[in-house]
Amino acid sequence: MEDTRAGYEELMALMLARRSIREFDDRDVEQEKIDRILTAASTAPMGIPPSDVEVLVIDGKDKVREFADDMLELMKRNGYFQSLHFSYCGLSSRWKSMKSLTNS
Repeated sequence: MEDTRAGYEELMALMLARRSIREFDDRDVEQEKIDRILTAASTAPMGIPPSDVEVLVIDGKDKVREFADDMLELMKRNGYFQSLHFSYCGLSSRWKSMKSLTNS
C-alpha cells in the first residue's frame, strides 16, 4: 500500500499558503466543491465521537440570512450580548450596531 501522508515540506507549504478571505464573490458554490470539503472535513480528528458531530450546509443567500436572523434572535433571548463588553473606540459601524442589540 502506498504511503499517501504529506511530509513536512508539503505541510509547511500548505500552512504558509493559507489565507483568510474577508470578501466573497456573489456566486453559488458548486455542489461538487461542497461535497469534497465535507469529505475532507470528515477525515479530520475531532476529539469527540463522530456521532456527536453534525454539519449544516445552508444553500442560498435567503436561507443564510434567515438562519443568521434566527441565531441573533436566539442569542438575544439567551442574554449573550449582555455578557459582551464593548469599547466604542475603533469599532466599525457594523459592531456598533451589534451593541445596539443589547439595548433592545
